[in-house]
Amino acid sequence: MLQEAIYELNKNNPEKSEILIQGYGRLGLDSTKKGAISRLEEAIDVIKKDDTTRSWKNAYNLIYRNGVIESMFEAIIDANEELDDLKINDAQGK
Repeated sequence: MLQEAIYELNKNNPEKSEILIQGYGRLGLDSTKKGAISRLEEAIDVIKKDDTTRSWKNAYNLIYRNGVIESMFEAIIDANEELDDLKINDAQGK
């Protein structure tokens, strides 16, 4: 899955780096993580309040609205892998 997700690396604060989200554009890594977490938490809250078919459908729509969640997850994973590789290379003096 590894693609180059980091568009602009912030060396001082890697979590503030800009990442590319396929089909969506550029966002900050930290705000993308917060957005993905927020969608998931909101969906969980809907289901916890009312475990019905309608709630599950609403939760699904909350998570998958705009069809960008998969791309967000892929970009977050790819960016984290890139940052991990940079940390390893820095530690090894490369």
